[in-house]
Amino acid sequence: MFFNFIFLGFTMVDKYLKSNWLLFIVLIFAISRIIMYYQFGLANTLILNGKGTFAATMCKWDCRWYLTIINDGYDHAIRTSPRIWKGLANWAFFPLYPNIVGFISKITTLGPVFTGILLNQLFVFIAAIYFYLLLRLNFSDLNSRFGVVLLVFSPFSVYFASLYSEALFIMLSVAGFYYLRSSREVAAGILGALLGATRPVGIMLMVPIFINFVRHRKPFTKMILVLAIAGAGLV
Repeated sequence: MFFNFIFLGFTMVDKYLKSNWLLFIVLIFAISRIIMYYQFGLANTLILNGKGTFAATMCKWDCRWYLTIINDGYDHAIRTSPRIWKGLANWAFFPLYPNIVGFISKITTLGPVFTGILLNQLFVFIAAIYFYLLLRLNFSDLNSRFGVVLLVFSPFSVYFASLYSEALFIMLSVAGFYYLRSSREVAAGILGALLGATRPVGIMLMVPIFINFVRHRKPFTKMILVLAIAGAGLV
């Protein structure tokens, strides 16, 4: 009797998940984050003997550069110290991501690294939703869901768990392509501008925007407007 009840419960959940793609994304995303945190705990025990915190352990390399922008703004001159940063500056890191993190950190009074990690989870979740919607324009529901699984469980998703701009970038990229494919070019242009303010390669969204206008023979004046909007992120 008990096992029949359990089976019935799983059957109902399976049926509901098949009819509700958003709930499926929520569940898959939650599982992927739990696994990620479990892997950190395992590595922390085996390598760091349990002495590391999640935020401190994940804040490496570019994360420290973003912290300099959040805490002190952009460098006015090339650094002379510490020795590892001598002759360098934080000018290579574009402002949108650190400004968002710094703003939310001040409002919530949370540390910038922890704030960035939490925001990145939100960005990846939104990216997963747009990725599903983008895939559904060409593929079946099953294949679209599989694409979401590949995204959230990708080995490269480790960068989404630190103070890196990759999560924001992939969210803006996927959403930009979705709106472009849905003939909402102005929205795609705005997202292109935000991409350009996130990473220098974000300006490349102008290429598919241009191709889309030429391929579908859309108005030339609108194309110029959308391209100008998309390129504004570098200004």
